[in-house]
Amino acid sequence: MKPARKPARREEDALQRQQVEYLTVLENLGRLRFFAVPNGGKRSKVEASIMKGLGVRAGVPDLVILASQGMSAPTVFFIENKIGKNTLSKAQEEWEFWLDGNGFHHYVCRSFVEFLTLLHGWGIITARESGLARGAP
Repeated sequence: MKPARKPARREEDALQRQQVEYLTVLENLGRLRFFAVPNGGKRSKVEASIMKGLGVRAGVPDLVILASQGMSAPTVFFIENKIGKNTLSKAQEEWEFWLDGNGFHHYVCRSFVEFLTLLHGWGIITARESGLARGAP
C-alpha cells in the first residue's frame, strides 16, 4: 500500500498563505496593494456557472500585486504558484503567454525564497528585506 501523499494544491495554498502574510505587511506599510484570484477549488456545476457569469476566468494567476512606490510608473505584477514538478494548465499557459507578450510582469513561483527574490527583482523590496544582502538575517 502506497503512503498517502499530501496533495500539491494544499502545498500551493500554504505557499500562498505565506506570501499573503508578507504582502499584508508591505501593504500596511503603504508600499503596495494586492489581491488573490479565487479560481481554485471544487464547485458545483451551478456555482461554477454563476462564477463564470460573474467573470471568473480559468488560468488567471493566483496573485495580483499593484505597486507604485519606487516605480517609474504604477506597475501590475502577476504570480502563479506551483509546487514541485507541477506544471501550468493549458489555460494558465495561455494567460502566461498573453501577459508576457504584452509586457506584464508574470512569474511562476515555486518557493517563498523565490517569491522574495521576485519582489526584490521587481524593486518592491530591498536586497536586505529579501535576504539577498550580505549579512542579512
